[in-house]
Amino acid sequence: MAVHDAVMPKMDDIYKLKRQLKEQLSSNELGEDRRQTIEQAIKDLDAASEGMMDWMRNFNPLPDSIDQEKARDYLLAEKERIQQVKEEMLKSINTAQDLQ
Repeated sequence: MAVHDAVMPKMDDIYKLKRQLKEQLSSNELGEDRRQTIEQAIKDLDAASEGMMDWMRNFNPLPDSIDQEKARDYLLAEKERIQQVKEEMLKSINTAQDLQ
């Protein structure tokens, strides 16, 4: 949960950056390469956001009555999944910021 709690506030950054990139797309002065780069950055932001939402929907800690080894394995797997989500979020945010 510490990884989740550290990156969850970045969801606001994702929404703001996405809005800013969409505003850039509305300019008729963009070249085709730049337009495609911005569109890809928006897709990456969407994917990162969806990754977080998916993780939160599917995170379901096992009850205390479950075998401790199974609970540990589950939590380790979830830690790896949320770490991946974190990396995707930070990468998409950095890419979008570079386009500002």
